[in-house]
Amino acid sequence: MAVAFDDLALRVSLMAKRREPTQADLDRLLLDIFNDILTRGEQNRIARPQGYSPWVIDGNEWADEDLWMHPSADDDAEVWRTLLEFNRLDAAYPTVEAHLSERNLEMPRDDGRRKILLRMALATIASACAYDAEREEGVYRPVVPPFGLNGGVPLAAIDTFVSDFAMKPFSEVFKAYADAKVRKGDWSENSANKNPSKANLFIRVVGDIPFTHVQRRDALRFREVLERLPRLHGKSIYTGLAPADCVARADTIATQLADKKKQQIEIDGTKYRRAEAEKFVERLDPTTINATLSTVGGVFEWEHSNGAYPGRNPFDKLQATKRQVEKRKQGKVGREMWEPEHLEALFASPVWTGCASEKRRNKKGAFVIEDARFWLPLIALFAGLRADEALTLYVEDIREHQGIWFFDLYEDGDRSYKTKNSTRIIPIHEELIRIGILEYRDAAEAAGFHRLFEDFGARNKSGKFSDAYSRWFGDYRRDVVGQGDRYRDFHALRTTFDTFLERNMSGNSVMVRRVMGHQGHKNGTTDDYFKGYEAKDLKPLIDLLQYPISLAHLYVDKQKRLRPLKPYARKPRGNVVRVLAAD
Repeated sequence: MAVAFDDLALRVSLMAKRREPTQADLDRLLLDIFNDILTRGEQNRIARPQGYSPWVIDGNEWADEDLWMHPSADDDAEVWRTLLEFNRLDAAYPTVEAHLSERNLEMPRDDGRRKILLRMALATIASACAYDAEREEGVYRPVVPPFGLNGGVPLAAIDTFVSDFAMKPFSEVFKAYADAKVRKGDWSENSANKNPSKANLFIRVVGDIPFTHVQRRDALRFREVLERLPRLHGKSIYTGLAPADCVARADTIATQLADKKKQQIEIDGTKYRRAEAEKFVERLDPTTINATLSTVGGVFEWEHSNGAYPGRNPFDKLQATKRQVEKRKQGKVGREMWEPEHLEALFASPVWTGCASEKRRNKKGAFVIEDARFWLPLIALFAGLRADEALTLYVEDIREHQGIWFFDLYEDGDRSYKTKNSTRIIPIHEELIRIGILEYRDAAEAAGFHRLFEDFGARNKSGKFSDAYSRWFGDYRRDVVGQGDRYRDFHALRTTFDTFLERNMSGNSVMVRRVMGHQGHKNGTTDDYFKGYEAKDLKPLIDLLQYPISLAHLYVDKQKRLRPLKPYARKPRGNVVRVLAAD
């Protein structure tokens, strides 16, 4: 009993003396693990009888089918590589702990240093098993351990990587990536404003974990959430909700909508019309999902190209293919055109025929007030501008050249457009001139306006002016015009413009796409060479545009108007001068 107690005391004493390993200790340990596997394999081969073959039993190589299922050294190598790929660090723990214990060393206390040691051990075992598999087949070649003292990568170099980079949170690495993209000009102002929100969405789903801890399963989980996430997440009834809660709420609403007889849907005690509730269950568009995955996955590609991230991109090949995107969009209802009767109802409403006051646009009255509310639908209908494109027009962007008036859309330091093809010129339709766009421009300039429409002067977080206007127009068309169809919104006026242009041009789609601000050819073959149409080229196209409605009651000589209102408080724009070569 006393001897056993003394033995236990000795073991406890030895354990108490275990110390933190140095880098040299760990280099030696990895090399010993490597050599042990090769030594055991060679000892097994030496012990076999002369003429030994693993495939022949009692002279019949097919006698025991179970032999084919017996794991080989090559199988072992594959198993250890798989464990390494999936970061199964626990598999290497017993081997590493045994070697440390033999040397009276303890497992590294630092979490990052301990994990990298276990990964290196997995790689070491896999490499040794691969060499051993070759020796089983009689192939002997010079041996180079992946780590350690015989020419492999020293632990010290990797340990620095762990401490300086591997434990950085994803948010910190993404910020460095975003800063680099902006600095190099790879991202437009619009992308620089939007992309951080995509990274934040990833963090809200997965957490702000260390960058190198992001695994394939995290990327797959993120994609799964994106595919179920409502389009309005973060807004309206989803404000302040976590992504998972947004999905759950959308699913609950969808369950109620499944009852086709229900015309009112109750959400948290508030009742919504069915048409409004249907907007709440619309999920993210496949194109938006692809763009989000590309942005978040891009940071891994960037770090890999810089030599700072050695692993495979966990977002690799997660995006839907073009065919998959088209398939998912099949059956999806797109924006509707504004039919003639809808347009007549819109332009016969108080904003265009007379309202009660500036604050009461919905009520009939004696005042026609010229501002963004009045002009934007007309500009979208006759020039095809997006709401934000129209709201960011400057007074000097209505220009004249060779007797042709046109809108001049170009990027400068204060604004950027959706795509590079959005920079364009669009001749001003004669109907807009008859309604008084040139008189409005002169009045805005005389009033000291910089932008043409300054009554909607507040940008949202993404740098857009159009959010507030889109909300106003949506409420107005529903409550006053009686057009509550969610597919017939402001942007549908642009759809109407596009449709009528295509019909009138009888197939000259390249010119129409240029006017719309799209790529000239769908395959982009000429875009690198063609530098755009001039106003005189596009004027005949615009002149062909005719709608089967009369807007004569809006002509400037038929109405008395208030124009324009007080400029919105703004920051100085600076001296920006747009010069055309032939002016």
